[in-house]
Amino acid sequence: MVIEKKNIVSDNSAKVNLKNRILNFKASTSSSFGDASEWQQNQRSDSELPIL
Repeated sequence: MVIEKKNIVSDNSAKVNLKNRILNFKASTSSSFGDASEWQQNQRSDSELPIL
């Protein structure tokens, strides 16, 4: 196991730049999981409940 100590960013402008890089990240390809909103709608749709 390799443990590497990283220097903590203490410069406020470096923190802001890093935050902006993270927020502006865009994937180059589409998701391999399909349409997330369609999956969510299917999961939340009404389902048949067993009559007890």
